Amino acid sequence: MTDSADVLVFLRCPKCGHTWHAATIIPDLWWGNTFKPETAARQCYCVKCEQPPPMIVVGQEEQPRLF
Repeated sequence: MTDSADVLVFLRCPKCGHTWHAATIIPDLWWGNTFKPETAARQCYCVKCEQPPPMIVVGQEEQPRLF
């Protein structure tokens, strides 16, 4: 279960357009204040087509449409 302060990170592949939930940043943890969505985008490969980083961070305004 996520807290309202948690940051859900959704990424989109620039090659195939696949969008997925890549991470949940929990600010209260020791790494939570230094890990940003852009950090995940620079480290993640596409889960569908294996395109290497960087991915595109999906903005919060687009996230409700994913469900």
